[in-house]
Amino acid sequence: MCEVVFTRYKDLVKHWITINEINVLNGYAFMGTREATAQVRYQA
Repeated sequence: MCEVVFTRYKDLVKHWITINEINVLNGYAFMGTREATAQVRYQA
């Protein structure tokens, strides 16, 4: 997917920001789907 985006928009975009979606998992505890303890949040 990213290869297609880079190829199509390489001349139009000056700065690219990569997003690491693994960090999204930290927020699940606050949505009630996991325990909110520090050990559970950061044990990746």
